[in-house]
Amino acid sequence: MVTSRLKLGELSESLKQTILSQATVRTVQRDMVSNPYSFPNKRFNDKPCRLCDKVFSPIAPSNHFCTDECKMIWTLNKGLVNTYGITVLDWLDLYNRQQGGCAICKSGGFVMNKDRHVRKLVVDHCHTTGVVRGLLCHQCNQGIGLFKENLEFLKRAVAHVEGATTISKESTPKRVEAPSSSEEDDDIV
Repeated sequence: MVTSRLKLGELSESLKQTILSQATVRTVQRDMVSNPYSFPNKRFNDKPCRLCDKVFSPIAPSNHFCTDECKMIWTLNKGLVNTYGITVLDWLDLYNRQQGGCAICKSGGFVMNKDRHVRKLVVDHCHTTGVVRGLLCHQCNQGIGLFKENLEFLKRAVAHVEGATTISKESTPKRVEAPSSSEEDDDIV
């Protein structure tokens, strides 16, 4: 995997957009809110962006990124490195190897649900060893978790699904019919 220090100068614009569209996480968006404590009348020394090394004029001493996109990618990278030991570039490598879809069901990573929230691919990893296995959609990741990452349970589930047969209608009990409304029913109080 790539070192934890990230420089994205070699990334194309389309790859940056892929990263940014996957990084629509509330915590990152919360960090994107403009700083109410900026210093509008002061000018600070130009400095290089922490991510892309582009020289920019900061609006506050704590401003380290030339754009909101650089800040978002940096924040995402920091989270990936701290949580899984991989960088955004490693994540992109997994994404490209999986052709932009879930490693299990192959569904695309960008799914808009009825509430207009974007679902993203999540990093699947072994909870015992910490080894990253790939990128999964929410449903597949949750499925593995519900099977407690136990291979024996998963094998039994596959065998069950493969061996399941449909029960014929003749062998199932008949449905009990609801009583019809007749004059006799009117006498019951």
